[in-house]
Amino acid sequence: MDYMGNNLDHMTKGLPMFDSTKSMAYCANPTDSKKENIQLHINNFWRSQLAVIGIEGLPTNIASAGNVIYKDMKFRCSMRIPPQLSS
Repeated sequence: MDYMGNNLDHMTKGLPMFDSTKSMAYCANPTDSKKENIQLHINNFWRSQLAVIGIEGLPTNIASAGNVIYKDMKFRCSMRIPPQLSS
């Protein structure tokens, strides 16, 4: 965490979440909410992320769904790389 500076007070306030929601950062730091909040910020801003924007070609009703490969299936994804990596 040296690249983020020494003063991390602005990052320890946390992100808005429901009380019953636990983040992946909570699994790594279940007893220290300050470390959890710092980990949340690092995950959101400094780590690579892949998001599925949309999927086309899936069955529209549950009766026709199955464990098969659809040849006409299309995905649209968004990949975010952190600022310190070159594309």
